[in-house]
Amino acid sequence: MPLILGRRFDVGLLSFALLLAAGCKHNGALHDRPRLVPGMRSVDFTLSSAALRRAMPYRVFLPASLRPGARYPVVYLLHGGGGGYRDWSNDSDVAQYAAQGLILVMPEGESSYFVNSATRPGDRYEDYIVQDLIPDVERHFPVRSTRSGRAIAGVSMGGYGAIRIAFDHPDLFAFVGTISAALDVPSRPFSINRLGQWRRFRSIFGAIGSPTERAVFLSRSGRRGSAARCQSPLRGGFEEARYAF
Repeated sequence: MPLILGRRFDVGLLSFALLLAAGCKHNGALHDRPRLVPGMRSVDFTLSSAALRRAMPYRVFLPASLRPGARYPVVYLLHGGGGGYRDWSNDSDVAQYAAQGLILVMPEGESSYFVNSATRPGDRYEDYIVQDLIPDVERHFPVRSTRSGRAIAGVSMGGYGAIRIAFDHPDLFAFVGTISAALDVPSRPFSINRLGQWRRFRSIFGAIGSPTERAVFLSRSGRRGSAARCQSPLRGGFEEARYAF
């Protein structure tokens, strides 16, 4: 089920969220075959991430014809576990939104849950999204650089990452949406049958009960970040935009 945070949102955004739920179907395809539609184009970029100290790829869907001087609302789409930055373009129908005036950015997140690792200092994926990716997108594409023109959404692992990043940085995003967000992953109990998974989650999130493991819930209670600010009424780009879905 989609999770949408915000007191108000327009019909276009609601339709966007519902389409994500209906259209994000992993088909197991081994080949890169983006679902393109008339009126949009796809661009692959690579940025040099200071947070991760390596090159990271991302894909962008945008209108084929850009209005001179126009700045477009941007949605950052985070993929699920076991996937990659091509998944949203290959396994969902989000391309139509680029054709109607949104710019969609799909970054690579590997198996990070899009957070800064509690135990590996070099795995700073939240910093990579906030400090590296967003500025890089704003340098190369005509996106709005204000909170009202920026949204983030994700599926499963990416759903957890979207909520975590939005709660940690409520000044950056007017809208956060998820599909089947893996909110239970940080606190999953030990199981001998899933020893490898448990060790991987502990390396990412830290010990059960630690501040890093409970980050999302601490954010919601106001002790880390400000959930209230993330739930404020939408203004500007996303509230005022109207899309014919």
